[in-house]
Order: sequence, then C-alpha cells, then structure tokens
Amino acid sequence: TFPRALYLRGFGELPSVSLPSNYYVVVPGAGTRRPWQMKNFAELIAAIHRKWPGLIPVLTGAQGERKLGEEIRRLLPDGIQMMDKIGNSTLLELVSIFKKARFLISNDTGAAHLAPLLEVKSVVISGAWHIGAFFPNPLYRKARCIMHPMKCANCGWEPCPYTKDNTDLCVAEIKVDEVMKIVEQIAP
Repeated sequence: TFPRALYLRGFGELPSVSLPSNYYVVVPGAGTRRPWQMKNFAELIAAIHRKWPGLIPVLTGAQGERKLGEEIRRLLPDGIQMMDKIGNSTLLELVSIFKKARFLISNDTGAAHLAPLLEVKSVVISGAWHIGAFFPNPLYRKARCIMHPMKCANCGWEPCPYTKDNTDLCVAEIKVDEVMKIVEQIAP
C-alpha cells in the first residue's frame, strides 16, 4: 500500500517532455537480472509496427543501459522510427512519459511497478523468481505479467543454474508471439 499511498499524494507538476503524439514505452533493462534478449524486443517492436505503423516506441531506462537501446536500434528493420530516452530522463520525466503512453512493455524492473501505479496498461516479462510477491498483485489491475515458471520457481533470484543465451531459462523461454498476443489484448 505504501507506493499507492505515495502516488495518491501526487507528484506535483510534471515536467514537459517532447514525445511523439502516439507512442508506447519499452523498458529493455532489468537492473542486475539477465533481461529478455534485445533481439526479442526488436522483433516485438517490428511486430507492433506491422500491426500499428503509426505507434512509435519510446525506450527508457537507466544511464548504464544505453547500450541496450543501441542494440535494439541496430537490430530493427530499416524504416521503423524509435525514440531512445534511455539514460536521458529524471524520475519525474519518466512519470510524465509513462502517463501519456498507450501502453508499456518492460522486464520485471522498477518501471513494471511504477506503470500500474500510474494506471498505465503494461506487459511485464518476468522470470518466476518471486511469484506472488509482485505479480500477480491486485493493485496492478492494468498490468499483465508473462512468465514461464519452472520447477525452480520462487528461487528468490538466486544465481540461475539454467540459462540460455546468458538469460535465465524462465525468461529465455518467453516467445515474441506470446508477448505480442498480450499486447494485442491491451493495446488500442
């Protein structure tokens, strides 16, 4: 209840951020965890572009995650417009960016918990590290979480002995088309 109570107090006046008129947010980082692969984010952005060509992805994240945005840009097919705000936004600017987004796609990181507090539709790509601690959560009515629990679910983020492409297997097994199906359910 603490984050919700803090949100209800209000953020004050939010800064103005220059953004496309029709956009969604992608948060490819995952802090210290091994995130969903950037090639998957690039494929998902391309699939969203095919379905809704006027919808622009805005990437956000921490300063140390800039290379993730560069990698996604490198992997995207030519002709897909993208705005990269990774490492270029304060917390209040992120709130402003999130609040006006059509939806948000994120690894299980801080953005995945901020978006529901702002009533932003979101898809969270998560490992099965702590099922029930954050997802599912009744406060997160507009958040959809996709995970592939394995026999080691609820490991509490222990170093994973099961990896694929340097990603925890419970995250690596999540397919682009699975995430796209959820995006189609929540998107306008």
